[in-house]
Amino acid sequence: MLDSVCTGRDTAPIEPGTLLARRFRLDRYVGQGWMGTFFRALGTATGQWVAVKVLRQSEPDRVDRFAREARVLADLNRPAIVPHTADGQTQHSEPFLAMKWLEHRSETQSWGQTSRRVAPVQGSGAPACDPLSIHEFSSASGRVALNLGDL
Repeated sequence: MLDSVCTGRDTAPIEPGTLLARRFRLDRYVGQGWMGTFFRALGTATGQWVAVKVLRQSEPDRVDRFAREARVLADLNRPAIVPHTADGQTQHSEPFLAMKWLEHRSETQSWGQTSRRVAPVQGSGAPACDPLSIHEFSSASGRVALNLGDL
């Protein structure tokens, strides 16, 4: 396990135990996506685990794109999308986004396998899947962020 993680070339290191916005205590580093570094954190008021994504670099276009991602995620309420919990800034003014924590799939499952439960969305007849895990979300979020740049 890493003792501290540098979220990007122009940001300060973040260490396990760091308290974000007086709401989330970072537990451990999880990985990195295209725009962000992911951590598992504990909600201090709720006792619930969350996934925290911290923006890796503070270039204005990335900050704007990250803010759009947070707004879009906050407005979405879909069974196959990890729910938004909160967003804000670290003590070093780095934007972060907190989402519901979902455990990683079993190591015996291939990423290409369809092992999710599929059921109709209530009232719509459209199929819905279980929410993505943090690893699946980080992989997909880079593609979403690229497309948000066109908004």
